Amino acid sequence: FDIAALFRLAGADLHLHTSGVLLNRHVEAVAAAFSRVIVSLDSASEEGYRAIRGVAALPVVEQGVARLRARRPDLPITARSTL
Repeated sequence: FDIAALFRLAGADLHLHTSGVLLNRHVEAVAAAFSRVIVSLDSASEEGYRAIRGVAALPVVEQGVARLRARRPDLPITARSTL
């Protein structure tokens, strides 16, 4: 986040590409530093997510996105997935 702040001071428009696993933990910093967030969804089911990521984290990703949406409703949040 320190590096992101330096880029923002220089006028850069920052987008965060993330798995979303740590999003819930860093909602405030993400809301302040980024103008767009893209979450990589490896699966729409918990079983598939666990098989790909090795952790049962889909609910954690959902919670992080929900908290970020509540904190910054104007922030574009998109999901991407490889089929």
